[in-house]
Amino acid sequence: VFWTTDPLPASETRDRIEALARRIGFPPERLRLGRTGERLLNACGVGLLPAWQYVVVSDALVERLSPEEVEAVVAHEVGHLAHRHFLVYLLYGTTCLALFLAVERRIGPVEPAAHPAHALLLAGAAAAAWIAGLGGIGRRLERQADLFAVSVLKEALPLQRALETIAALGGAHAARATLLHGSLRDRIVRIARAQRDPDFPRRTARQIRWTVVALLAVLVPVLFSLL
Repeated sequence: VFWTTDPLPASETRDRIEALARRIGFPPERLRLGRTGERLLNACGVGLLPAWQYVVVSDALVERLSPEEVEAVVAHEVGHLAHRHFLVYLLYGTTCLALFLAVERRIGPVEPAAHPAHALLLAGAAAAAWIAGLGGIGRRLERQADLFAVSVLKEALPLQRALETIAALGGAHAARATLLHGSLRDRIVRIARAQRDPDFPRRTARQIRWTVVALLAVLVPVLFSLL
């Protein structure tokens, strides 16, 4: 979905999220309103490098969620940017591509017309591996963004309410797990767990760091093998 974006209009919601942005060091002028004709309840953080990072919240989200809930969603998106999650996705994609090229070089190109079953098997295995890895990494990154929001808001309730409101407005499917997001229930349970277990965010961060280390440990030798 490509949005037309505008500055946020004057409102209690804008005042609240701009105050949050200043408090956590995110430039308030990079908060934008996404025009979707109020069809999409969503928000996103965009930009690999800090100088070009923005958080876009959809018009429907601003219209239908309370200022406290929008603030929680914005905190979640800033969490993705603060932890450089897009670089993790880029690293994962680069590693998968390098592995694919290395395997293709090892076994030679497969002509689908000559060996359709072989080609289908390889494509299916590659897709299954890609999806499984992406889902595992994505859910950890989403969890870390949730925990970032809780830490900067100093409480879990606004984010829990925001998730529940989005699920209620989006229908039953909005509460189910997706490739990158856990189910609504799972996310709320984990958010509450962070309130009881101060080490939980640190363990999540360690898991992500080890994931990055593992990806680099695979990528570097594979790249050298392709030279």
